[in-house]
Amino acid sequence: MNTPRILLPLILTITILLAACGPAATPTPVLATSAKDIAGAWVSAEMYYYEFNEDGTWTHGTFFTNGDRLPTGDKGTFRFDGTRFMIQTTEQGDQNCADNLIGIYEVQVLASDKLLFVKIEDDCLNRVGTLSGLSKLP
Repeated sequence: MNTPRILLPLILTITILLAACGPAATPTPVLATSAKDIAGAWVSAEMYYYEFNEDGTWTHGTFFTNGDRLPTGDKGTFRFDGTRFMIQTTEQGDQNCADNLIGIYEVQVLASDKLLFVKIEDDCLNRVGTLSGLSKLP
């Protein structure tokens, strides 16, 4: 009979196709280690933005769907110590973070133009909330 000869290649082909349709590998996030890694404007799901500058300064504000940005008055500095990101508010605005209160995070740079801030220590809850996940602004 020819049935086994036909079935074997068919089963083999189906097995190969099913294996190829498996889940795609997820790219490993890269930990940021310098201002250059995160420089630019980033927006949260809640429509707040952070602009991180290569000189180690940042500003915070509200982002509007038409592309306008309204600074909230929050400004500060940041630096990296290896993979540790330290952010400090030097001028208070709507975030109400006490001046000189330092937050410590690790920043994961994701392949999809996103930053994920993993809190290590930060007593400013408003900052923790707005840094939860940011997407790159064009």
